[in-house]
Amino acid sequence: MPKFVRYGLYVLLALLVVSLFLGHRYQIELTNGYKLTRLNRHQVTITETVRGDYPVVSGNVEGYAVASPFITGYASTNRMPAGTNIQAGYFLVNTDSGKVMQGLPLDKLNAELARVRWNGVRLEKVP
Repeated sequence: MPKFVRYGLYVLLALLVVSLFLGHRYQIELTNGYKLTRLNRHQVTITETVRGDYPVVSGNVEGYAVASPFITGYASTNRMPAGTNIQAGYFLVNTDSGKVMQGLPLDKLNAELARVRWNGVRLEKVP
């Protein structure tokens, strides 16, 4: 086998290995510098880019909705490391003030959404 073909196969194999390890991380822009960030194959969070992808929601985000300046959704403890201090439940982020409410039951979330005049929220599943 010619040397350049063998070299090309090594490069392709290296790219495949790198894509397998890094291919699960992605970010989706939400609003005001906040992003939905997949940290690895099983963990998704909301991050703020002003402070360098600083996580603002703990837990594994399973659904989300955006109506600027607000982000809401549900975060669970599914597939999180044992011993982590995470509050499962609904969350509401005000991206203007940076205020985060997390671990909310559905009735309290609905009350907060009514207070900010956000009706008919439908959570999107995390891709």
